[in-house]
Amino acid sequence: MYSIVTVSPKFQVVISKEVRESLGITAHCKLVMMTKGKNILLVPVDEDIRNYKGFLPKMDLSGLRDRNDRF
Repeated sequence: MYSIVTVSPKFQVVISKEVRESLGITAHCKLVMMTKGKNILLVPVDEDIRNYKGFLPKMDLSGLRDRNDRF
């Protein structure tokens, strides 16, 4: 799924309804913004760490980030 957005004069963008609903993003949700090359990644933050248990069991993370990208 993708959508095209326009950056406002205040450098704001609107997340489309389809994307918000598919990811469960609601008003006042926090997102982490990262860049990878010329890509911008917005990742919803779940503040309850227990909700992350087992969510990456078979996910291939190769190429997602380099050693230089680590915080």
